Amino acid sequence: MNKTITYEPDNSIKKGYISLWKEIFQELKSNKWLTLQLFKRDFFAIYKQSLVGVFWAFIVPIINQR
Repeated sequence: MNKTITYEPDNSIKKGYISLWKEIFQELKSNKWLTLQLFKRDFFAIYKQSLVGVFWAFIVPIINQR
């Protein structure tokens, strides 16, 4: 006879929202370096894009006037 195995996802809502938030902050605290690196990457990417956009808005018309 074959044994039937049922898999269920880890339902964090059953644990409660406070437990869920506690687990999230523990993960962030234990992975501070990775969290900081990802934050810096995203933060600088946003501002590099805006700086390039401003640069592009002024330089292209100046170059095209020649």
